[in-house]
Amino acid sequence: MGENAPDAVPGIVKGERESRKMSLKQQRNRVRVRRAGESGAAILESMFTILILLLILFGIIQLFYLSLGKLYADYASFRGARSAAVGFKDYLVDREAKIQAIPASGPLTEFRTSAEFHSARTQFNYEKTMVPRFMNGYQWMNYQYWGGSDPLYHDDYRCAYYGMLMSESGAVNCSCKGCACDAPAVNVTTRRGGESVRTTFHFLRYPFTVPMYRLFTNKDSIDISGETRLSNHAASYLE
Repeated sequence: MGENAPDAVPGIVKGERESRKMSLKQQRNRVRVRRAGESGAAILESMFTILILLLILFGIIQLFYLSLGKLYADYASFRGARSAAVGFKDYLVDREAKIQAIPASGPLTEFRTSAEFHSARTQFNYEKTMVPRFMNGYQWMNYQYWGGSDPLYHDDYRCAYYGMLMSESGAVNCSCKGCACDAPAVNVTTRRGGESVRTTFHFLRYPFTVPMYRLFTNKDSIDISGETRLSNHAASYLE
């Protein structure tokens, strides 16, 4: 009996060691599970934070685009009013205002498109050639934000109503066949009354372009307009 007693001690010690190892493993497993839960929550919080930051970023970018559209609408109305103030006809005022709004008018769509150019510089060089021809009535141009379904425009540059809608120009005896283009999404109106002229430049459907804009509005576009009133100098020197 006395000889077998010492043999029991190592077994007890061994069992205690194994129980300690098991408890350490359990503690480590609990720590791992807790850390996994914490990392999952951190990932979820990070995703929400990134989403909110993206919404703020896209909102700022969209506000920038809308501010740019408003800036050019105001400038286009000013240039149109200045042309009207010195006696140019309404169709020339219309062209002048549209030309000044080109930077905020989207991609070129007629007669060549922006996709046909290898670079922005190539398109810019083309526009430098074509804009004077458009202004003088030798060539029709159109941009994405100028157009929207199929009315006819006066297509003969010798026509006094060149570039204007046939349905709105009042040209009863015009011999133009007309050119089918997109319905206008830009409206330029000039009112001449006594000592002043007033020109309004109106983007009728200025689109929202940034991703996730549906989270801010249920519309696809917004109206942007600018208006300028100037003294009618032509009324004085053209009498």
